[in-house]
Amino acid sequence: MGRKSALTEFEKGNISAFKASGMSNREIAKVLNRSPKVINNFITLGSQYGLKRSSGRLSKLSKRQKRTIIKDAKSNLASLSQISQKPNINVSKTTVHRVVVSNSFLKYKKKKSSPQLKPIHKEKRLKWAKEMMSWKENWKRIVWSDEKKFNLDGPDGWKYYWHDIREHEQIFSKRQQGGGSVMIWACFGWNGKSDIVLIKGRSKALDYQNMLEDHLLTVAEEIGGLHWQFQQDNAPIHTARSTYEWFSSNGVQVMDWPSLSPDLNPLENLWGILSRAVYANGRQYRNIDELKASITENWNMISGDITKNLIRKMPDRVFKVIQKNGGFIGH
Repeated sequence: MGRKSALTEFEKGNISAFKASGMSNREIAKVLNRSPKVINNFITLGSQYGLKRSSGRLSKLSKRQKRTIIKDAKSNLASLSQISQKPNINVSKTTVHRVVVSNSFLKYKKKKSSPQLKPIHKEKRLKWAKEMMSWKENWKRIVWSDEKKFNLDGPDGWKYYWHDIREHEQIFSKRQQGGGSVMIWACFGWNGKSDIVLIKGRSKALDYQNMLEDHLLTVAEEIGGLHWQFQQDNAPIHTARSTYEWFSSNGVQVMDWPSLSPDLNPLENLWGILSRAVYANGRQYRNIDELKASITENWNMISGDITKNLIRKMPDRVFKVIQKNGGFIGH
């Protein structure tokens, strides 16, 4: 049997999302039809996966200069390009990058986004988790929903840094980015997912209700079953009186959902997979139409095996909330 090609960016995104949701390396290998060895290699090597080994040439840098580079990279106050141009370093960016990735304690990773949970939020999250402890097959009838913003120059809220694995991970606060952007909505359940819906302008409660009528009611029973239940976050237009009147008149049962809990929604994992595919290899977009086309194409490539595995992991998320006493658990 011939040797398989290296992991694609799409596969790397899947591996990262699956690992974050608690799947074992062997489970990931089975879903992606890859050997456990290649999954282990990627998870172990991280940003160094696929990089060629050094040719063994003599280093242009002294030990002191290398220590300075590592220190500056850890501080995250300068890019690798800026570090390379410092008078006491003065080498190529490639050389600086080689020094940083050769350090076994540094890993290039995305900062985690953590909502500011107050005691009342933690209390409600813990209460919710305890109520959901007995759920098993029930998760298969939930239709999960969420919105996501994509920018021409990168996904909203992304921020990467060089992390010393011996220290605590950094947290960032989400903020709006400049430039053109696209806001999308989608939902998914055990039996499939909706199409991507493009949201134009700032939505009001009536806009949200019209969108649900056109894009939720038409697929909900198919993807969530006869007794499906709808999940949404607590955005103002989602919880408006007119919206709940719309739910009532259309027979939609809405799942109770604790505030500030994106980490409990498996659709956040799908957004991560989609973002990695859309922006693979640092890709940026010239116009909105090009970005829309890429979002739709990559969304359609996400398989049912991926969505089902995320839903299977819901009991693990619930257990982690209880372990954290209502605290944030990550994605």
